[in-house]
Amino acid sequence: MNRNGFTLIEVLISFAILGIVFATAFRLAAPLSDFFRYGLARQKANSEARACMNTIGTAMRPGIGASLRYSSPNSSSATSWSRIDFNLAAPLASGTTSYAIYLTTNGTVQMQEFYVSGGHGYQRPPQTLASYVTVLTFAPLDIRDPSIVEVSLRIDAPLSSSDPSRVTTVMLNQEVHMRVNY
Repeated sequence: MNRNGFTLIEVLISFAILGIVFATAFRLAAPLSDFFRYGLARQKANSEARACMNTIGTAMRPGIGASLRYSSPNSSSATSWSRIDFNLAAPLASGTTSYAIYLTTNGTVQMQEFYVSGGHGYQRPPQTLASYVTVLTFAPLDIRDPSIVEVSLRIDAPLSSSDPSRVTTVMLNQEVHMRVNY
């Protein structure tokens, strides 16, 4: 080292070492970015799944177990149902008297309210509860008690819009106890 400063060789060597350190740091940080993106996608899918299940449970609890109608419009399977229709024990403040909750062919869970006004039946537009849903099933847990229903939900949300083949999966099950009024 010269007393007046650094030589050109010393500066070039320090820049080369600094470049190697930055390149290594960048290579180590790239997977952390993917991990962070995966965590955000999983958190969003989990939040959406929980909100969907909470809404389904809240809608079903005041329902009449004996009024349940299971169906699978988009499937030939007789063991899993992707749609449930039921009446409420008493009309809600909004006038709602019954609900339909179902999985659409494009992978969304929708809930539709039905109400009576002036002696005529009407329906409100469907409300979307969740997207990227691959499984929604309703199953009676006890054939002697139709008011206990198991609801299963699976969401396969894409990690990024640029690569929809990479997904994060969230699966939730919930046991819902409806009113037993017949």
